Amino acid sequence: MKPGFMTAQGRGSPKDPGGFVFKSCNVTGFQETYLGRAWGAYSRVIFYRTFMSGIIIPQGWYAWNAIGHEGNITYAESECIGPGSDHSRRVEWERKLSDVELRYFIHMTYIDREGWLNEQPKSIWSYR
Repeated sequence: MKPGFMTAQGRGSPKDPGGFVFKSCNVTGFQETYLGRAWGAYSRVIFYRTFMSGIIIPQGWYAWNAIGHEGNITYAESECIGPGSDHSRRVEWERKLSDVELRYFIHMTYIDREGWLNEQPKSIWSYR
């Protein structure tokens, strides 16, 4: 079975403020998978305080549509745990974010910049 991809983020410009942030998540499954592949030359994906099971391919990331432009990609992990969070064989171009950069990306002003979270339907669990 071919490996899967958790993300395929398509940021196409360094001025595009978008990206994917996975904060306090659980990554589990039944198939080997990459954390992400670059759909655009400036792809941005961050995993923060996330449990990663052993399904994560050791390299973690795949440049895909941005091969040769890996320096433009922002793929980062911080404070992740679990067997899939081992960085010893990650791609050399994975970013190590500074504390200031990390705080910016994990803050709700970045994650919910457009207010989309409040537009989601309320679940029955919201009323407890």
